[in-house]
Amino acid sequence: MYDTSNEESKGIKGLVAYAVTLSGDLVTSPHIQPGKGIDFGYYHSTLLGGKPGLCFGMVEVRDGEITYIDNNSGHYKPTQENLYNAVKKLRNLFATDAIVSSYSLHTPYVNTEEIRYSKDTEKIEHF
Repeated sequence: MYDTSNEESKGIKGLVAYAVTLSGDLVTSPHIQPGKGIDFGYYHSTLLGGKPGLCFGMVEVRDGEITYIDNNSGHYKPTQENLYNAVKKLRNLFATDAIVSSYSLHTPYVNTEEIRYSKDTEKIEHF
């Protein structure tokens, strides 16, 4: 069962980079920055080979269920609408009360809104 507990991306334990393909498939990998003995990088743009997708960002998966997802990708700069569409496509993969965190295009890497997705009711609610 897929679990990101032992992964680290962008300095945050438990997160990996993700891309949602245009057909709705989830692709993940640790977000790797060169430096500190690492000679290569693995970024959001690498996940789909530079091709377009529905949304890109960071995701946390526990015991096969998404517990956290955001739109934190400096390369693609996905909008809140992109994130919403990704959540709808992936709705069957979410844990109950997963956190959906939206980042602003105008202030990258600054969380502007955090909402909770309820798998049971398929509602997205502010908190």
